[in-house]
Amino acid sequence: MKRSFDANSGNDNGKIKRAGVAAAYVSAAPTLERDQPEQCTSCGSDDVVEDWRQGHLTCRSCGLILSEKLFDLGSEWRTFTNDDSGADPNRVGGPSNPLYEADRGTSIGSGERNALNAALNRAQNSKNQMTEADKTLRAAEERIGTIAERGNLPRRVQDAALTIFKRYMDFLTLKPDMKTRSRALRNEEKEDIIAAAIHISCGMEGIPRGLREVCGLTDVPLNRIATTRKHITKNLEGLERSQMQSLQDLIPRPCSNLNLPPQYVEYVGHLATKASEMEKVYGKTYQTIVAACLLIMTNLSQEEYRRTPRQIATVVGVAEATTRSCMRDIIPHLKNGLLHPDFTPAEPVESLMR
Repeated sequence: MKRSFDANSGNDNGKIKRAGVAAAYVSAAPTLERDQPEQCTSCGSDDVVEDWRQGHLTCRSCGLILSEKLFDLGSEWRTFTNDDSGADPNRVGGPSNPLYEADRGTSIGSGERNALNAALNRAQNSKNQMTEADKTLRAAEERIGTIAERGNLPRRVQDAALTIFKRYMDFLTLKPDMKTRSRALRNEEKEDIIAAAIHISCGMEGIPRGLREVCGLTDVPLNRIATTRKHITKNLEGLERSQMQSLQDLIPRPCSNLNLPPQYVEYVGHLATKASEMEKVYGKTYQTIVAACLLIMTNLSQEEYRRTPRQIATVVGVAEATTRSCMRDIIPHLKNGLLHPDFTPAEPVESLMR
């Protein structure tokens, strides 16, 4: 049994004297010790070692495993005086976010309703009181995370969207003194800014998403997303323009979602690039041209690769009637070298006019 040190006498007698009264010292802290055998129960050897990689207590003489599933009670890391790496090994508390006006701090769960939990919540709320702007930003962060998870968007898109939301919220609500706010954002206004910020951040990060696709992810009407997006790009400086430079950026995902072979990305891209330069097609949106070219290529292919206009319109995010209209403008020019040289039509071009 471990004994405590007598601070007054310097003797290791297990007692501490305070104000002339001898009081036995009993520690309430748990001791980080385990009751493990010091000798092998099979061969009697005392050459017993702990293998932290496997979590075993093993005899090195005969190889018998004496104990399993051991936990390392030592320090998680080592600290050196001259360690200037700058990396903090502590994992206590969440990382600070410069977008918040105050540190988010630690949240105390309600748990069982008793006096102790109530006191902890009151103390925490009085110390880490969040402003209304931070509450709005936290709600937006959670909403953006939910939408990103639904649309398989990476973390960098979420961070960019949250930054755009914060900047535009400050533009709309901050007073000239840059300390107080004139108003709070309406719920509908928050949803519009979140949807527009996601659409802008997707373009900035080179992951283009159409307005209709963002509309489906956020349940915000298309016209409201477009209007808010226009206002954000007009009033916020430094926003990089979308990296979507050509039709090629919009082709791989629809081809994959339609389960088409990899070579169809090249076939559709060749046709879309040529068709976009024609008189009646020039000026149409990239999504419309891609949808029309997909419809043409799949209808000229073998039976297993044919897709209906509804399937293509759903995947690309374009109205079915718009897709058909653009296809009719392209069909008369198909015999003028618009098709890829390696593509062999399984059906005559005239069959598309039926």
